[in-house]
Order: sequence, then C-alpha cells, then structure tokens
Amino acid sequence: MAVLIYTDMSIEQALSTVYTEHPSELHTLITESMIEGLVDRIGRGVQTILDVGCGMGVAWPSFHKAWPGCEITVVTPDRAETWNAMESGLYWAGRTMHEVRDHAETGYDLVWARHSLEHSVSPYLDLAQIKNVLSEGGWFYMEVPAPGTVCKHECNPNHYSVLGRLMWLSLLDKTGFSLIDSGELGITLEIGPDSYYWFLCEHKH
Repeated sequence: MAVLIYTDMSIEQALSTVYTEHPSELHTLITESMIEGLVDRIGRGVQTILDVGCGMGVAWPSFHKAWPGCEITVVTPDRAETWNAMESGLYWAGRTMHEVRDHAETGYDLVWARHSLEHSVSPYLDLAQIKNVLSEGGWFYMEVPAPGTVCKHECNPNHYSVLGRLMWLSLLDKTGFSLIDSGELGITLEIGPDSYYWFLCEHKH
C-alpha cells in the first residue's frame, strides 16, 4: 500500500509557483457577501481569525466590520502579501498550514480559507491542521473552485487540488469537522459559466 503523501520537495515545488494575489472586483464582492452571511450564522463573538492564503487583505475590512477588535493572523508564502499584512499590524503565522501552531492555548475562533486549499499538495493534512488550530466550537469557512468549468481551474500551474464537491465533503468528514452548511456559487463570466464550492464547518470534539 502506498503511503507517500507529500515530501518537502513537493511542497517546495508548489511554493515555487506562488504569485501575489491582487484584489479583483468580483472576488471582493463575493468576500464581502460571504462574511456578511457568516455573521448571520455564527454571530459576533469572533475574537481571533486565521486567514489562510490571505492575498492582499481583501477580507480584512469585512472582518473588522463584522467583528470589531478582532485579531487577525495570516498564512501566506508570498513576500509581498506577508509584508502587507505586517505593515497592517497583523500577525504572520507562516508560509503553509504545516508551519502554523496553536493560537495561545485556546485556538482560533474562525479559520477563513477562501481560494487557498486548491493550492495545497496535501489537502487532507492541511484540513487536519486547520482543525488542530481551531478553538472548541470554532468555525471554518472554506471556498474552492469547482472542477470541469469553462475556466479549467485544474490546469492552473499553481492548482494541485481542484476536487469535486463529494471529495471535499469526504475530506471534511475524515478530518472530523461537523458540516453546518454548504453550497455552490454560480459565476457568469464573459467566457462562460464558472462555479465555486463553499463549506461552513464547526469544530466539535
């Protein structure tokens, strides 16, 4: 039985394809809308947030609006994004989830992973680590591109895990998350229809 899941070499190969994620109107609007929806579902008690694959901080204004005074920590392998986060007074936890350690002794109240796990060479291990750094009763929001659309996300040079909805649900179950809700966002582009999957989970022992 093959047990080789990932190696340092595979992670470095993935990191070699990293680029700075600049804001776009479409993704900013989706981010703002989904965070507004999160507030309705999970309330305003979030104090600590881990932004996985933070880009140039599109989500941060919405985080601060939804949860005033929240402390934001980021995970990004990109130097420009890291510098931007630190200049903004945020904490940098590492390049990948494998470098992240627990937040103090309590864990994060919310882990936000929007369009980041498709870049993972080991999604099962990343999901397990996300669960490890969540507080008891903490929330996990994940959004990923769907396979088989006109955008051909599977062919992006920095995409390694463009999986189907059922596979993501299976991985979330295998890593012990409690699925609260999920859905699909249909996007109309000039070249045709695109689609993203989203999942909202809670960490329960």
